[in-house]
Amino acid sequence: MIFVGDTHGKYYEYYDIVKNEKASLQLGDFGFQNSWNKLMYSDLNHEMHKVGQGNHDPHEFLTKDMPYWTGRFGKLSIDKNDMYWIGGALSIDLVYRVGDWLSRERNPMYKTWWSNEQLDLFEMEACKKEFLQEKPRIVVSHTCPSTIIPLFNNNKSGNIMDHYGWGHGYNDMTSQFLQILLEQYQPELWLFGHFHNNFESTINGTKFICLGELQTYKI
Repeated sequence: MIFVGDTHGKYYEYYDIVKNEKASLQLGDFGFQNSWNKLMYSDLNHEMHKVGQGNHDPHEFLTKDMPYWTGRFGKLSIDKNDMYWIGGALSIDLVYRVGDWLSRERNPMYKTWWSNEQLDLFEMEACKKEFLQEKPRIVVSHTCPSTIIPLFNNNKSGNIMDHYGWGHGYNDMTSQFLQILLEQYQPELWLFGHFHNNFESTINGTKFICLGELQTYKI
């Protein structure tokens, strides 16, 4: 099977990548509702092709009725490949996006930010409990543990955070949570997207792979 990085609404490019693959998992930031609508009416097998949840996805649209969706977190088995999925991240540019408070009187299609883009504390607690019970060999998430970010983003990440007013070195709640999980259990392989970067390194026995937009990795 293959893993696919952020798509950001480029549905047809995504489809061309996965249509001839037996199985795939897209790592979040698939696109807004229009992209998910196209996926719903595609000919892809929803048991073999799954799409994760990043921060730039229509969260109220993603329910158990969306068969391609991974869920917000939890165990996944795709084509006999067992893994653990953890979605969400912070939209650092949220001040420029149309959120809950601006879209109530407008068509939800205009909405570009969701207040539940990251797991809440109750979800994190449930996720941590299950994660440590399962001890998965493969972890797939939208973002990554906080200590991994400087290894590939150098000073770029801090400069971007400064630009949007978060402060140099700020790590979102999700990356801090993933760091807690990593410190308690180290999987063999950890794949993630979010940063629009390509990175691969083995650290303390865990192979970390960051996929850029529409980049792929096969196992």
